[in-house]
Parts: sequence; structure tokens; C-alpha cells
Amino acid sequence: MKCPRCKNEFDVKLGAKLISKGCKILTAMTAIVTIQCEMCGAVFQVPIASKSFLVVKKEQKERKK
Repeated sequence: MKCPRCKNEFDVKLGAKLISKGCKILTAMTAIVTIQCEMCGAVFQVPIASKSFLVVKKEQKERKK
């Protein structure tokens, strides 16, 4: 993304995990975050859709005996 005022380049990543049991999720998850540019101080809101969410899975490590 770029700041609309000064064109400073930056990234926003959101980690999320959605677990459902006994139902189906029919809509995409969305979030709106308020951001302040570190270069010029501009404040604005950015919508983040679930296709942009970052999913991190932790693998279980095997114990050595």
C-alpha cells in the first residue's frame, strides 16, 4: 500500500483464525483499521478483506527421548 498523501510504501498484515462447528461461514471476514503514516503523519482508514489475511499454522514438534 501507499500513503495517499506522501506515497510512502507500507504493509499491513493481519493474522486470523476462524473455527466453526455446527455451522457454515457464508460471508468473508472484513476489518477496517485506522493507520497513521510514519513519514507524514496522515491518518486514514483501510479495509482489509479475508483474502488479505495472513494465516500462520504452528506445527507440533516431536519430542526426542
